[in-house]
Amino acid sequence: MPLNQTLEWFSQNIRNFQPRTSSVGDDLIRWIKSYLYWGIKDLNSPSPPWGKKFHLSLDESILNFDAEITTWLERVSEQGQLLGTPANPYILSGLEIYLENLKQQSQQRLVDNLAVYIEQDPDKQLQNCYPRKHPECNCQVLSQRLLFIFKNPPDTLADIARESQINYQTLVSHWKLKAIPLLQNVAIQLGYQSN
Repeated sequence: MPLNQTLEWFSQNIRNFQPRTSSVGDDLIRWIKSYLYWGIKDLNSPSPPWGKKFHLSLDESILNFDAEITTWLERVSEQGQLLGTPANPYILSGLEIYLENLKQQSQQRLVDNLAVYIEQDPDKQLQNCYPRKHPECNCQVLSQRLLFIFKNPPDTLADIARESQINYQTLVSHWKLKAIPLLQNVAIQLGYQSN
């Protein structure tokens, strides 16, 4: 399917786009990919003889690239996605692979930058965010003990509360109402987009 045709379709139909999840970017990519998928299917499908309907049997044998014989039914997942071979279970197109790699690189950079920020706490805002009379339970320490990027498996709030002799509910409230929003703000400053 030519790129110009896709861009033309996109510009004429963008008003019909409706995001289905909170990730508008991912939904837009899925929407465009579905157009491309069906356009390519139309290009590659044989024209049925006049008066006859074209049927594809899910039990029809197909030959994979690795010379393995399977059926269409075996290649469809429970979610309705077309599966690859046992050696390569998910087939992605070149564009999908490129977009997925960009997304993963961006997410990894954000996680790495957040970890560095938490470690260094240059403005001391994480260290200055703690429950009254318990500076040892500041946001920096809690992040280092509760987030997978620092500790696997992470500690629990119950363990931290017991060790620090702080009321468990006080610690939970502090983590949820103060520390997490502070970390979210830091992530946004580092380039995280919540769409």
